[in-house]
Amino acid sequence: CSMIYGSTGVTHFDQLAEILTGYEITSFGARSGGIFMGILFIAVGFLFKITAVPF
Repeated sequence: CSMIYGSTGVTHFDQLAEILTGYEITSFGARSGGIFMGILFIAVGFLFKITAVPF
């Protein structure tokens, strides 16, 4: 979550949705890298929480 906050500057989901709507994640900017890594870390955390990752 801190990487997403550092890239966008917001903590509320509604404001985050407004920023990410139409935002190109595949562009190679510094902001998009932080957003991508933040979303990836959150997804991996949820997968570990529901034990969907076989480790």
